[in-house]
Amino acid sequence: MFWIIISIILFLVVVAEGAVIYKLLGVQEDVEDRINDSMDVLNTTHEAIDDILHKPLFHDSPEIQRVLKQIEYAREAVHAVAVEIAGSNEENIEDEDEEEYHDG
Repeated sequence: MFWIIISIILFLVVVAEGAVIYKLLGVQEDVEDRINDSMDVLNTTHEAIDDILHKPLFHDSPEIQRVLKQIEYAREAVHAVAVEIAGSNEENIEDEDEEEYHDG
């Protein structure tokens, strides 16, 4: 009788862990979707800022030059983060593809 109770308790624990893992996988997919959407926005914004930075300026004041330089630094920083996120995401996809290839 004791082993039956222990078995039932362990089964319930395994079911609860499975439910938590399933929920976390859903959260991970939501985060990945949001990151991909943000990457699209960042790419569009990056292109727009890049176009603006390549246009000649008619104001040679140091303040405008500093602002443009700061925008350029911010653009490069965001771009570096986006490349890092995309690179790690692509590596995960490639790893999953390799696992499916080896399993199949």
